Amino acid sequence: MQVTGAKINKNQTVLFVDDEEIVLDVGVKMLEKMGYTVFGASDGKEAIEIYKKNQGKVDIIILDFHMPQMDGERVYEELKRIDPDLKILISTGYINNKQAAELLKRGCDGIIQKPFKIEELSGKINKITHHH
Repeated sequence: MQVTGAKINKNQTVLFVDDEEIVLDVGVKMLEKMGYTVFGASDGKEAIEIYKKNQGKVDIIILDFHMPQMDGERVYEELKRIDPDLKILISTGYINNKQAAELLKRGCDGIIQKPFKIEELSGKINKITHHH
């Protein structure tokens, strides 16, 4: 059965976290264009606050791994503490295989390398959120 992209994304909510304003802005706009409901957060603290407020509504979090103040790893731990079943896709400009393997072992649902194409991001989101 062929499912069109727009249909899949319809009722999915993404929390997109990135400390670079331009990445955040473009990411949120592109995801919205593809039919996702999107919350944007520019740092870990904000991401956690938004998640707590919208718990149960967020299907997946795209989490920037390298951020000032509160890095992705700490944000990841905190979010998983709130909801161990939460789907989290790590986005990063640089990560070594050891770090990546460690994250995946700890329950991270996927890693996407920046800069990414929006189709690639959407593909990863669909794979993760439809993989129960």
